[in-house]
Amino acid sequence: MPLSKSLDAITEEDLLRLISDKEIENKTIEYKKCLPIDFKNPELKNEFLRDVSSFANASGGDLIYGIEEKGGLPINLSGMVIPDDEIDGKKRQLEEIIRSTSNIDPRIPSLSIRPIKLQNKNYVIIIRIPRSWASPHMVKLQFPARERFISRNSAGKYALDVSELRNAFLLTDSIEERIRNFRLDRVSKIIAEETPIPLAIEPKVVLHIIPIAAFGSSRILVDVSSLSRISSETGIQPICPGYSGQRYNLDGYLLHDRPTGESYSYLQIFRNGIIESVETKLIGGDQTISGGSFDASVYRAIKNYLAFEKKAGIEAPYLIMLSLLKAQGCKLFLPFGRGATNKPIDRDILLVPEVMVDDSESSLDGIIRPILDSIWNATGYERSGSFDEEGKFKQIS
Repeated sequence: MPLSKSLDAITEEDLLRLISDKEIENKTIEYKKCLPIDFKNPELKNEFLRDVSSFANASGGDLIYGIEEKGGLPINLSGMVIPDDEIDGKKRQLEEIIRSTSNIDPRIPSLSIRPIKLQNKNYVIIIRIPRSWASPHMVKLQFPARERFISRNSAGKYALDVSELRNAFLLTDSIEERIRNFRLDRVSKIIAEETPIPLAIEPKVVLHIIPIAAFGSSRILVDVSSLSRISSETGIQPICPGYSGQRYNLDGYLLHDRPTGESYSYLQIFRNGIIESVETKLIGGDQTISGGSFDASVYRAIKNYLAFEKKAGIEAPYLIMLSLLKAQGCKLFLPFGRGATNKPIDRDILLVPEVMVDDSESSLDGIIRPILDSIWNATGYERSGSFDEEGKFKQIS
């Protein structure tokens, strides 16, 4: 992709280089002199949505507004006249139009928009659209004689035919199935004690962070030599903080809490960016789950692991999967006698429904709450007690 930098790092000089290097429009970049003036005009709005969805249905890329082109070649970085006090509103308007499922369905995950102010005081707006795991995306806006499913090749946009649509749907189903099978396979291995380091036999809490891109057609591989450095920079830890052993292994990089012998926890970072963290200390030997410390530990771990993914350059969407093993009979413990409605978990393997992080700007509290709610639901409670009335995380005292 011509603009291979992160979106936040792109400068006016990078945009000028597109012109000097004669970076012609292709599968991953398209230039527009200006945004549609009136999104209430159905034809203009439809064309905008077709442009956006075509990137998501292909390899992803950058849609750049504020660069004039001729025959696909960028010829002038003019920018667009947008008052400074209106630029944030313009960005929000674009986000709302794109993210509305009444316009594009399903919603495109992890899309980013960045305005760049030029020296001439005008603005360029870059819309970075990732290759989507949830494709094909359909333009739902009704407009006569326009196709609904659009993709891209080196010549620009084109309508997907029946065969391509069928393959796109099959690919999406295949990714979902492979991710679920990966989770079940890892859980089975942990139950069978096929872990990278011997673990105590106690009930286990298993947390997976799975980048969707790890199962795409162009699978990601993390530079293994960088894992030690990124782990140190992000302070990544097992679910219960603290480790004394760390080493490279065939799967990637491993952190664990004892240098030799049986451990209570480990954190495995796979070469494809998947994180697996297994903890035996969160559930007591008497099968009690301390609600406050459990929630705080899982919350902190997820926050830490998502920061690691971002630092490693692995983009959303991610799936968060929490599992409890040997969980049957476990109860939630709450201080001050607040466990009156407490019921034992009714199954040995508790697989909490996966939650997706599809936007780096999503509320962390809103992402994690349904995960913790599920654990509390399994022990007879309506919801986790670790969130206030506004849905903000709090530490239970």
